[in-house]
Amino acid sequence: MPTFKNRQIAIEKTLFVESLTSKLIKHMMGLDIYGNTKTLDNKSSSISLRSKIDLLMDCGKIDKPTYINL
Repeated sequence: MPTFKNRQIAIEKTLFVESLTSKLIKHMMGLDIYGNTKTLDNKSSSISLRSKIDLLMDCGKIDKPTYINL
């Protein structure tokens, strides 16, 4: 049975992965990785984590086994 601690760890790891994907996409686009963007930051108007991962897959930045595990 999941515990509060397990959920907290899962949320922290997910936010970390989302931050890394946003920074990688910003870098690929030539944007400041610490700058604010409307679509790549953690806001309600931002694209979803799944969409960010799909974009990285489409650009060849992650391979299929990694994609499947995400």
